[in-house]
Amino acid sequence: MIGHLTGSGNAVDAVIGVAGSGKTSALAVVNDAFTAAGYQVVGAALADQAVQELAAGAGVRHCVNMARLLWELDDPSHGGFAPKSVLIIDEAGMVGTRDYDHLLAHASAAGTKVILVGDDRQLAAIEAGGYLRGVVTRVGAVHLRENLRQRHAFDRDALALQRDGKAAEAMAIWRTHGRVTVLDTGEEAKATVLARWWASTHRANHQSIMLAYQRGDVAALNAAAHAMRVEHGEVREGGVVIAGQQFGIGDRVVALHKHGRRGEIVNGTRATITKVDREAVTITMRTDAGPELTLPRPWLERDRLRHAYALTGHKGQGMTILDAHVFGVSEGKLQSGAMW
Repeated sequence: MIGHLTGSGNAVDAVIGVAGSGKTSALAVVNDAFTAAGYQVVGAALADQAVQELAAGAGVRHCVNMARLLWELDDPSHGGFAPKSVLIIDEAGMVGTRDYDHLLAHASAAGTKVILVGDDRQLAAIEAGGYLRGVVTRVGAVHLRENLRQRHAFDRDALALQRDGKAAEAMAIWRTHGRVTVLDTGEEAKATVLARWWASTHRANHQSIMLAYQRGDVAALNAAAHAMRVEHGEVREGGVVIAGQQFGIGDRVVALHKHGRRGEIVNGTRATITKVDREAVTITMRTDAGPELTLPRPWLERDRLRHAYALTGHKGQGMTILDAHVFGVSEGKLQSGAMW
């Protein structure tokens, strides 16, 4: 992959890699190689969460979301792509075809090399999509097929089946190994997910998340998780109620909108609350990247902050974490499963 991207001379190259195949680690070497050769490397992705992962994992210094990048390119005062530029687009399958048409017009005019990185069998674009698959079909791609992340062979086998559209076969493997529990009611399933999440979060240096498809289920899981942490003294009681949600010192939260002059908080930033002011209705939090900021009342009252114990699948896209406890509905039965 590294040899092809740095030596092909193509205007557009694509990399298709299964989850856990080391795409981001390899991109760090690609970034270093182009930078050492005098190129300016720019990173982009549709979601801010993926932008942060690309910046942290691959070391690309200038990373922005697609909306910001297109705005900069259209702004005459910005100047467009610099000479000898390379653009890396991560989670490339999620970007819409119209955005690609717009972006590649700028890249072609500036002689900028574009590298598309993703998996055309993961989450698709919300808008008209299929561009990544079209590039792979017409000009080919580098394929990374070996999953290096999952520790157990049966997990790797099940994920390969799921990626090939054989979900029933994958689910059968996971049920055999205790990864999936099928229950009769939603309340039983949510209670099981919560119990497994609670147990895993209290292991040493352990990261855990709950995932659900419906926003209502995400909200219910978050409310229950918050209440459990308050009951066990991990979140201070009292706190402040904003947009119908109770927040307290110690709560884990995720931002749904940017804040801060230097982009300290973007859509998808996760943080821990360090202070609440009930009279001013403000929240101070320390982001996982380090900065501590105070969020003003007008920003908060626009429902831009949520608990981060449970997320939707789209919000969790691109996240690397040890334990994911998934709540879902299949064939009329509610099921909960822990996959790691």
